[in-house]
Amino acid sequence: MKQPLRTIHVELVARKLEKLSGYLQELEELSNISLEAYERNAPAKRAIERLLQIIIETACDINGHFIAKLAQKAPATRRASFYEMVELGILEPDTAERLARSVGLRNRLVHDYNTLDNRLVHAAIREALEQYAGYGRIMHRYILEDGGSASGHYAKGDDPPL
Repeated sequence: MKQPLRTIHVELVARKLEKLSGYLQELEELSNISLEAYERNAPAKRAIERLLQIIIETACDINGHFIAKLAQKAPATRRASFYEMVELGILEPDTAERLARSVGLRNRLVHDYNTLDNRLVHAAIREALEQYAGYGRIMHRYILEDGGSASGHYAKGDDPPL
């Protein structure tokens, strides 16, 4: 028997997923920039860095909502939020591992601006587009199939709706 779980705020998650999709489209428009152009073009560089940051933060916000509602706690950290989504049966472990690693980039973008490796950030463009588009599809499918209703949630150990 499934444990009673709090309701996911589907409209909130859908809005965040829509924003995530928009950020990914913006990043896609900048994705063909060469490393040399990225290093020389300060406005494009800052736009890419900011988009990477808010893409990662938006996913962490979505994770936080699910964790708060389904596990009735706050995520331990942004990085841990992806692993906690595995515990909830929403993300696969390998997906969570790839996404969790990107939180390190977010932290460097926010806290170590002067010591960023341009090659690392430039390479992260394509990775973010692939990984976070996949994350968005998983989460969108989850709220569509589940509808956010308590009766449709899957407790740990049950088959997730992926």
